[in-house]
Amino acid sequence: MDSNGYKTGAVVCYCCNAPIKDENKSSEHIILNACGGRLKSDKLLCKDCNSLFGTRFDSHLAKSTNALANLLMINRDKGEPRPIRTKNSTTKEPYYLALGGKPIPAKPKIKRYEKDGQKRLDITAHSTEELEKVLKGLKRKHPNLDIEGALKAAKSRKVMDDGSYDIDGSIGGQEVFKSIAKSMINFYIHCNGHPKFVKPLIPYLLGKDEMDVVWMHYPDQPIFKPDTGEVSHVLKVVGNPKEKILYGYMELFNTHCFLVRLNSDYDGEDFNADYVYEVLTEKELDKKPELALTRAELHDLFQNKEAKPFENIQKRYARVINIAYRVQEKHQLGIILEEAIEEVLGKIPEDQPLDAETLKALNEEVAESVALFFKSKRLRRSPSS
Repeated sequence: MDSNGYKTGAVVCYCCNAPIKDENKSSEHIILNACGGRLKSDKLLCKDCNSLFGTRFDSHLAKSTNALANLLMINRDKGEPRPIRTKNSTTKEPYYLALGGKPIPAKPKIKRYEKDGQKRLDITAHSTEELEKVLKGLKRKHPNLDIEGALKAAKSRKVMDDGSYDIDGSIGGQEVFKSIAKSMINFYIHCNGHPKFVKPLIPYLLGKDEMDVVWMHYPDQPIFKPDTGEVSHVLKVVGNPKEKILYGYMELFNTHCFLVRLNSDYDGEDFNADYVYEVLTEKELDKKPELALTRAELHDLFQNKEAKPFENIQKRYARVINIAYRVQEKHQLGIILEEAIEEVLGKIPEDQPLDAETLKALNEEVAESVALFFKSKRLRRSPSS
């Protein structure tokens, strides 16, 4: 062991100091997988501590960033971003925005009416599976309901999305801040920083001690400037023994920016580590954020916190949302083409050659779907949205 109690040459969990072996090894994402983070290590946390932190606070950060991950169609190691629960801005009806931004009613619409002296139901569902589920539920109250007949009589139609939807882009709170602090600790140790300098933050992560170590940071001169069309995650850790400070900076989606005080009595070596990951191309970029604070500046940023950084956040959020629109359009146009081909060519045998009539039908199907799509997009991009 060294003078600080760490086993020399051994890989130990920086939280509980347990040796990390095959039976308790855990792959820890340095930036959350929910945000599309790909940088990871199995030499940071044991399985139990990783699971504990994931349940206690990583889930809060994942929930807060899910909207951007969804709208940008972020690829993750496991699973897809969850649908966004939202409301139609005009009708206030509940909706979900599926991956790629497609709006889906949160619940099917059931209209009851009478015709020719008989009680009837008009059901609108977004899929055959949902319609069947509704019918099975209704059959409990109406045993004579013919589910098979109703499914055969159902008609599929294309519906233009002519609404805008409210999305909650807020982020913050102590649980989110703890997740940010953990990511900075992960990155520092991953870059060969000594665990002893971040050990005082462990009680904070475990909820045993409240500490003022994380806050939003939006200076007048941006620390990192993304290229046009770029959406990236940014990490930077600086250790300055002359100023006796160790601190980190983090951007998620170039939108949510945080400063983290890792140690205010730092006496290690000069330390400077950077990481920039472009989430759309899924590539690490050779770019460096610019940040060099004095002890007095770091202290002042936490002592006199920017209480309302919302204008800066809104500008950054709007930029990324515009990029997300382009990502979604490209995705949706690909789906439209696939569905049009399936609709027309799926009705003819594979070995049958394409005749002029079939090609004409295919062109008309694609043209109708594309026109409907762009008309919908113009309405959704109204100035009020």
